[in-house]
Amino acid sequence: MVLKRILFSAFSVFFLFSASNLNAEIPFKKDALKDGIIFTAGAAVFTAGMLMDEYVEFDYPEVLDKDDINPLDRWSVKGYSKSFGYAGNISYGAGVLLAPELLFSCSYLNDDISGQDLVTIGLMYVESFLYTKGTVNIIKNIVQRPRPYAYYGDVDFFDESVKDRYCSFPSGHTSDAFMSAAFTTYVFHECFPESKWCVPVGIASYAIAGSTAAFRMLSGNHFLTDVLGGAAIGTLYGIGIPYLHKLMYKKSLDSSSTLQITPVPAGLNFTVRF
Repeated sequence: MVLKRILFSAFSVFFLFSASNLNAEIPFKKDALKDGIIFTAGAAVFTAGMLMDEYVEFDYPEVLDKDDINPLDRWSVKGYSKSFGYAGNISYGAGVLLAPELLFSCSYLNDDISGQDLVTIGLMYVESFLYTKGTVNIIKNIVQRPRPYAYYGDVDFFDESVKDRYCSFPSGHTSDAFMSAAFTTYVFHECFPESKWCVPVGIASYAIAGSTAAFRMLSGNHFLTDVLGGAAIGTLYGIGIPYLHKLMYKKSLDSSSTLQITPVPAGLNFTVRF
């Protein structure tokens, strides 16, 4: 399921380019060495998150008290809602599964996009996904925050692990949705800044992401700060990774500028010299 999500999501932006009817060189570039570092570090973050999901033990509290919740989030404590849960999954799927599958098919009909362009865009998307998913899973296992519905006692009426009830912060669905929205909006605008579709693409992308966040709260899965945190993480990587490839493109045009990527214990250090 994770692999399918990566493959489908990687093509979510392609149809947007075909709809523009414009022929332009994309202002992004891939580099074997730099992308090797970025991808390897992203895969390491992703793997670390998966391993923590598998092996980190949670300290489950015997009693959950709503009064312990901060005032900003206390209002959103509610029991689990199947209807809003389903609505959230549909909204999530519309942005990350259903639409990308259709967009992928349409991309083959567009002669304006070269195979190398598709590889570059797809690579950027996969890198963004790895960092987003890995970062979210790592934070979830460190914070171990109870979900809103966990404050209502027995929730064994639907299939989930006990551990998942304490993985509220940040929201994974929201982070994925906002990563996709930020990536699509930013990449489309950078490639086609004069296109009349720039604003509609941004509005549609963030409308889907926003509805996913809203349904995750209404279903009792997340607090407000959970979805805000997820949105921030997704936006960071959805824009940040393409921006690095934009710097690579600028470097290819100007030999006097350099982009250095150095692994550090906390992640990657990026240095741009002109």
